Amino acid sequence: MQEHETNTGWWTEKPGRIERPSSYASLGGSSLGRTHKERVWLKALLVIALAASFGFAILRLAAI
Repeated sequence: MQEHETNTGWWTEKPGRIERPSSYASLGGSSLGRTHKERVWLKALLVIALAASFGFAILRLAAI
């Protein structure tokens, strides 16, 4: 058995393995690579407005 071999399987990092680019690199949360500006505040405002209107509708139904 060589020093770098383990029983954890083929997915472990081994010294002789060539590093390949990952298709999951963009999912890491890095804000540097974003191509478009996200409208976070607009989405937050929309969620708050929908929650408030739903709550108001429930209160109106409870009052009947």
